[in-house]
Amino acid sequence: MKIKTLAHLFQERVKAFGSKVALRKKDFGIWKEVSWEQYNQMVHYTACGLISLGTRKDDAVSIIAKNRLEWFYANLAIMSIGARTVGIYTTNVTEQVEYIVKHSESKVFIAEDEEQLDKILECRDNCPDLRWIIVIDPKGLRNFNDPMYLTWDELIRRGKESARKETRLFLSYISQIKENDICCLMYTSG
Repeated sequence: MKIKTLAHLFQERVKAFGSKVALRKKDFGIWKEVSWEQYNQMVHYTACGLISLGTRKDDAVSIIAKNRLEWFYANLAIMSIGARTVGIYTTNVTEQVEYIVKHSESKVFIAEDEEQLDKILECRDNCPDLRWIIVIDPKGLRNFNDPMYLTWDELIRRGKESARKETRLFLSYISQIKENDICCLMYTSG
């Protein structure tokens, strides 16, 4: 099989390396290992969750988070459905976040935590394409209620349900991606 895109390459790596370690994360001083199969499963659930929210090919999805497993899962999930990852630095101020989300026409905004959520809440009225805000670590948001808001865990739950109902959905999106499709937008400070 000719490798066409990053999503296709990822699927080939999953087949080749299966239970071998793909990622590691330090959790309370202990390294947690994630196999290629587990990585793929989380990418699958994330992609199906995003699809359930209406994310489609060529849509933009912004992510503002430090390096963490969820960033990796989201990035490959976004690419796997033919959408575009829009990486935003956690050090960006609200005005910069607004510019990027508006300019990229992001429909979904994934925030690491309450600090990053606050940035989009301040400017979302100026971002007409924005439909959903997902927070990875919702500590401190126990009583937060907003029609655009979803936790990462809720996204994954939706993705699992969608994947269970439509078993070929994820792979059907991957099959539609072309070599020249844009997969990532990176905004610089200069």
